[in-house]
Amino acid sequence: MTVINTNVGALQARVASASAQTNMEKAMQRLSSGLRINSAADDAAGLAVATKMESQLRGVNMAIRNSNDGISLVQTAESGMAEISNMVIRMRELSVQMHNGIYSDGDRANAQLEVSALLAEIDKIANNTAFNGVKVLDGSYDSDIRAG
Repeated sequence: MTVINTNVGALQARVASASAQTNMEKAMQRLSSGLRINSAADDAAGLAVATKMESQLRGVNMAIRNSNDGISLVQTAESGMAEISNMVIRMRELSVQMHNGIYSDGDRANAQLEVSALLAEIDKIANNTAFNGVKVLDGSYDSDIRAG
């Protein structure tokens, strides 16, 4: 006759120990990651909400980045336009000044040389002002800035 002896107390202790070990591993995972939800097993609905919010946050961050790039592009164009504006004001000053009858033909010729140099510089600024390799003042820029 065969006799099988089981130690029920030892089996119960083993099950309790395994359960405690599993709970401790979950607690350590949460502590080490700093997250309340590490997987769908922790909270499936919470994970779905967190994933959706994370996706929305990434979209908002991209919109912020696009907006900042747009602001930088406009600031680049604005700087070029400010320089061009100063040059146009100087050209107007020379034009008004040279209409006065007290200036000689040599003075007018020198003023015209300055105006010609200013025009060349305006063309240079318009053709070379660029943001991220894209020229913004030469008339070829045609794009939208997406912010959301």
